[in-house]
Amino acid sequence: MVRCYRKKNFNVYSGDDDTYIIHNMSKKFEDGHTHVRNFKTCKYIIDLSIHKSIPRNSPPRVIESLIRIADDDNYIQKLKDFRDNKKKKLRYINKQ
Repeated sequence: MVRCYRKKNFNVYSGDDDTYIIHNMSKKFEDGHTHVRNFKTCKYIIDLSIHKSIPRNSPPRVIESLIRIADDDNYIQKLKDFRDNKKKKLRYINKQ
């Protein structure tokens, strides 16, 4: 693994098969890393985590990645609540 990007306490490593690993250096590697396939998405996730923003129109995978690399407990809880509310809204029941 070779580090290809760094911003504040986040490092991005290039993987073997065109994947990237985001690691929050303030957490253990096992607890604070996530795998991403696109470099622009890595930068986007890091910026969201630094600014503690919740992406409203992003795929659930981005939310899960943010939960893994975030280090603020309040922000993590907000992300989990948003994820749970979004799952509830996605259910569709056809009443006939």
